[in-house]
Amino acid sequence: METKDLLGIIIAIIAVVGGLGIAVLSIISGYASAKEEKLALIEARNKERLALIEKGMDPLIADKQIEKKSLYGPLLWGLLLTGAGFGWLLGYIVFLITGLDLSFISNSLAVLFGGIGLISYYVYRRKKYNDKAE
Repeated sequence: METKDLLGIIIAIIAVVGGLGIAVLSIISGYASAKEEKLALIEARNKERLALIEKGMDPLIADKQIEKKSLYGPLLWGLLLTGAGFGWLLGYIVFLITGLDLSFISNSLAVLFGGIGLISYYVYRRKKYNDKAE
């Protein structure tokens, strides 16, 4: 075995071990910070309940959480992916008619129509937000 081959194997092993080491450190640090965040949330919730009890209010009010699920997430993805799909289809049709480069035309039109889908989503949400504000 030549030294070049041995050096290549050593570099590959160091890269794999280093990548796995970074992943393990990320998981450990993420777990530790999530644990601290959860403890801080529990402490804040406890203080809120104690404050409600001191005021003579029902502490179960603190347990009610507002759902923050967006009903418009599927609309966003639907408009984006529909626009991208329509752009690819239109790019393929343009390729069949003109004979231009298929990958360039289809990808550029997919990005264009995907962007149009995102703009239409923004306009729709802005209109809904302005209607609720009035």
